[in-house]
Amino acid sequence: MFQTPLIARFRALMRRLLPGPDWEGVVVGTVTGLIVGGLALAYMAPIRWLEESTEALAGSTESGFWLMLTAPILGALGSGAIFALISSPIQAHGVGQIIWAVNRLQSKLPFSLGIKQWIGSTCTIGSGGSAGPEGPIVSVGATVGSQVAQFLGTDTVQRTTLLGCGAAAGLAAVFNAPLTGVFFVLEVLLRDFSLRMMAPIVVASVMGAAAAQGLLQSNEPVFGVGPAQFDAFFFELDEVPSMVILGIFVGISSGCFVHMLERTSKLFARVRIPAMVRPALGAALLGLLGWVWCVGSDSHEYPPFFGNGYWVISEWCQAELYDPLKPGGDAWPLVRLLALLLVAKAVATSLTIGSGACGGLFAPSLVLGAVSGALCGAFLNAYTPLPDVSPVICAVVGMAAFVAGGSHAPLTGVMLAYEITRNYSIMLPLLLVTVLSTLCARLVSKQSVYTGEIDRLGLRLGSSVDLSVLRRVRVGDLLLKPADPVLASDTVGELLARAERSGEWDFVVNDASGRYAGLVAAPDLRAAFAYREAAPLLSVGELVRDQAPLSIDDTLDVAFEVFSRTDAQSVPIVDRRTGIARGIISRQHVMRAYQKALESR
Repeated sequence: MFQTPLIARFRALMRRLLPGPDWEGVVVGTVTGLIVGGLALAYMAPIRWLEESTEALAGSTESGFWLMLTAPILGALGSGAIFALISSPIQAHGVGQIIWAVNRLQSKLPFSLGIKQWIGSTCTIGSGGSAGPEGPIVSVGATVGSQVAQFLGTDTVQRTTLLGCGAAAGLAAVFNAPLTGVFFVLEVLLRDFSLRMMAPIVVASVMGAAAAQGLLQSNEPVFGVGPAQFDAFFFELDEVPSMVILGIFVGISSGCFVHMLERTSKLFARVRIPAMVRPALGAALLGLLGWVWCVGSDSHEYPPFFGNGYWVISEWCQAELYDPLKPGGDAWPLVRLLALLLVAKAVATSLTIGSGACGGLFAPSLVLGAVSGALCGAFLNAYTPLPDVSPVICAVVGMAAFVAGGSHAPLTGVMLAYEITRNYSIMLPLLLVTVLSTLCARLVSKQSVYTGEIDRLGLRLGSSVDLSVLRRVRVGDLLLKPADPVLASDTVGELLARAERSGEWDFVVNDASGRYAGLVAAPDLRAAFAYREAAPLLSVGELVRDQAPLSIDDTLDVAFEVFSRTDAQSVPIVDRRTGIARGIISRQHVMRAYQKALESR
């Protein structure tokens, strides 16, 4: 829409210089990744400064302690004001906005969305709100990619690709995890693993992470969890039962968190106050929860469920904290602390995000995963006869499993933990626990933390695997209507009488040898009904359509193709070897079978 003659000439020049159309996406994706990588650092800097300032208030003075508890309210008011001032055509929030734009708005994101997410999330997270910066930077990056695509005047497919490039680059830059950025975009946002979509996104993600590393002059792993901590680790068969329990526990926990977040959002939506004030109400409840925590622990320190919680993850990934699990130690205080922290962080995040404040769910999911993993590992070591497992391994694997369970994206979870640790030795338990967690989470909640809201708005998500679903279901697997064939020599009057008796208006026509000869479709038969007097004089052969039949071995994708070429509501199913009609399948049959197959995934 912004395309000018100069831009048109530039794109024409790119097409002449590059070896193919896919290379244009790679080149533009590279530039987008570099831009978003720099923006990600600019976005993170004020959040870190504000968080450190708020945390410093906790132990400074009595007034500083109370200011720390009330700071989330000030941040929420700022976030609510920004949302009120900058309107958006997209009804969903956070990552859901991007998914909605991809599926409903041809990947067109307004520039104002990036500004709103940037300022709003800075206010929320910097003041102590329980949210993460990853979701907002994904929105900012996606907005940049969409704006670049609109500026260049690209089509919808290219615009979607560049939107994904920006989102992947933002996440890769924040986490220094390019693989995680790629798989999050392909698995959660776009649900498309085609090579044409993947290549530019991979390049953009690498460029985003490289830009961040170059500007920071560092490639240190996130959360201080380095490869050296796992050099001596190897996975043994006797640890499988513990990891199975861990996967089930984290999966159920993540599914329950999705339900908690959804119900909290519904409760806040029912509160009869202006929408811009609801985040402040949630922040006030968060401050109250922080006060209860500080009173209960007899401490004025910064509550561990405030802010993005990165420092909490670093803390629970240190082996020294688990000394009480050694022989002769008292494990109960540690287990109780982890259980309370798990519940408190889940409630704090639900209050922050559920009230409408701006922020992401990635960092809270990581904290919840680390705590739930550490809790499960500590409990197994202290109170079960199973072989001891490393609580640090459980914490790291739990992060991946909780992210996978909450977002229904196992590949994203696996890649995240691998890039955090940079050690392949944890891959076996990581794969096992993450897959089990995702399966259990889907049993508890059919929707993920990102799709619940947009599902309520009427968006039913498909994916690239829809085609595999169509190819997996055979026509013969469906319940077919009986063929009830007629002969071409029968009269139309006789056929009309049969239709009135049975209520069926589509009829298979056989030839004299009993083999399939064609179809009398309902529209043609109903048209003949208007000339009832002449019907006895007409033969069925005069109404026969040369309708291509289906075989019982054909799959649903073939059935869709056949229906797309005709206005017939039904298609005969014919045995290819004998030529005998086995039954009739309707459009409704196909659609119901397709929907059932999707729901069973």
